[in-house]
This record gives sequence, structure tokens and C-alpha cells, in this order.
Amino acid sequence: MPWPTSTAPSKIDPTYTWAYINRGSTYRSMNRYDDALADFNRAIGLRSGDAWNHFEVAVTLRLLGRPLEHDHWREAVHILTAEASAGGSDAVHASGNLLVIYCALPEWDKAAEEVERFLTYAPTPSRIREALEDLAQLPETLPVDLPLLQSLQRRLESTTPGL
Repeated sequence: MPWPTSTAPSKIDPTYTWAYINRGSTYRSMNRYDDALADFNRAIGLRSGDAWNHFEVAVTLRLLGRPLEHDHWREAVHILTAEASAGGSDAVHASGNLLVIYCALPEWDKAAEEVERFLTYAPTPSRIREALEDLAQLPETLPVDLPLLQSLQRRLESTTPGL
């Protein structure tokens, strides 16, 4: 079955950010980076305060070798740091996403610190599993230092038996 045309998300709901993010991710996996970037930028236009939208753009810009990636990494970290500092359930989610971003950058010292901060929020097993899934997907898209990544994954796995 062919992938939907570039207007498909707007036919469903032109404000549905995840339609653009999901299709952009599919385009990126097909090496259609410009199409992916267009969808990710649409998502940012709809929700500029969503750190994951900036993450997706940053990853795609890195794959394209474009220097603007740094602006999007910086914005994602800024948004997530503020959310993590606010406390509550958003802090757990933000900290888990910061961990993924620091691994993607790669800023391994910050990633190691973020693992510990994430764990201080006592994340649920499902949230830990979500972070582990995001980390497992990084090497499929970006070059990462596998031994360092695996060390962080083992740290998360050690906190929840049976993961």
C-alpha cells in the first residue's frame, strides 16, 4: 500500500500534530529527508512548544548535514529542562526525553546525570520501558556510541526487574 500523499494529515485534521510527526518519521526512514523536514516543520508550526517536534527536526537536519540542527537541539533541551524543573508527572516524562536527547547529541556525561534524575522521579515501569524503547531506536537513525548507550540502558533496566 503506498504511503498517503503530503496532504493526508490536513484532510484528517490540519491541527493533528502527530499525523505530521508520524508521517515525517516514515519519510525519514525512507531517506526522504526533505519531505520529513517539511512535515516536522508543520508540526512545529502547530506546536512550537513541543520538544519532541524540535527533536525530530534536529535529527533530520543532522542527517542532512545542516547546521541549524543545533538550534532545534537547544530548543528541545530548553523546553524539557523547564518541564522537568516544574515537577509533577510532566517532570518524569521530560526527564526521560532529556535522557534520549543527551544520548542523541551525544553528551554522555549529561545523559548519565539525567538517568539518575529520571530515576529520582520514581518513574513507572511503563515510563522506563518507553525511555528504553526510545533509546533502542537511536542507533537506527543516528550514529551513537553503543557501549555508552548500553550502559545507560542497563542502568534503567536494573531498576525494574522483568523489563
